[in-house]
Amino acid sequence: MNILYIGYPNSIHDTKWMTWFSDKESNNCYLLIRENLLPAKKIKNIKLLGGISDYSIFKRWKNKKSKSLIQSVIQNYKIDLVHIFYAEPNVLWAKVINIPIVLTTRGSDVLVGINKFHNHKDLKHKTITNQYRIALEKCSSIISTSQKQIDVLNSLFKLNCDTQVIRTGIDISNIKIPKLQKDIIFFPRNMQPLYNHELALKAISKLPMEVQKKYVFVFINKNSTNTKYVKKIQNIIDSLTSLNIRFENSLNVSDYFEILSKSEMVIMTPNSDGSPVSGMETLAARSKLVLPDLDYDRDLYDMANFYEPNNLDSLLSTILTTLNSNKEKRDSSFLDKVDRNIEMTKVETIYKNIVT
Repeated sequence: MNILYIGYPNSIHDTKWMTWFSDKESNNCYLLIRENLLPAKKIKNIKLLGGISDYSIFKRWKNKKSKSLIQSVIQNYKIDLVHIFYAEPNVLWAKVINIPIVLTTRGSDVLVGINKFHNHKDLKHKTITNQYRIALEKCSSIISTSQKQIDVLNSLFKLNCDTQVIRTGIDISNIKIPKLQKDIIFFPRNMQPLYNHELALKAISKLPMEVQKKYVFVFINKNSTNTKYVKKIQNIIDSLTSLNIRFENSLNVSDYFEILSKSEMVIMTPNSDGSPVSGMETLAARSKLVLPDLDYDRDLYDMANFYEPNNLDSLLSTILTTLNSNKEKRDSSFLDKVDRNIEMTKVETIYKNIVT
């Protein structure tokens, strides 16, 4: 099968989806990315064919070069299907594609991006919303990583194509269940304002002194290109001299799972979210998980501990309650729900069903 992806190879999520297919000898995989995200890292067995602009709704003559590139790639490489990652803004290119299209949404692209256009009633935003409706109608299948994304899309557009919840999933073989004492509280989300690390830092600064001294607090992605936000977070960390905080660069797989396995608790403070892989990994490793109550799929995150979003007192209270909790009941089918191979096999079935 010849597959054209429109995505971002620096995204661990996009990479996990693409490489599952590119590692199979029966597939030839190609990639176009948003030109403002170039340069991008190379991925084995995936041929990067260039950058495309963001689709211009009001200045459509600007789309000519990128439209030509997409259509020539489809023709010259005999592409069987196009798989687009992240709906806003990438799915707008579906309007110029006339072969089967699969779209994967992940959370903020729908819950924040497309939703905000619909919530504004002026002519400009109505026009943008309508263009998304037209693009979504071109999709043969829409995959979302949480049920809430599908629910929101259906409420906005009344989707007529096949829709499924399929998660990025995790590589079960990486999970470590340690026998060592867990002495880390881990914050695994990347350095973006969306993930609201300021709230997390405020909460841990107010923990009782005995808790502060017991744990190492680990943040990652210090080498993010979002340097302004990193500097802001670094300044806050530097001011918290009573806490043992480690601010690491992005971690390789082995180091990431080593820290996760030693984490008593994993805390996430996003303002918006889909179905975080790091949350799946946390529960699989039997570490305690704290999340904002953002309408996550409860069949997956029923063992998480939820706090009121953006509420410092609620977060602090939930952290303390969770630290004192010994519950470790686990649904025996949990690993089946998060196994990457099982989830990607569902995507493979979609591919086969829509390519005729």
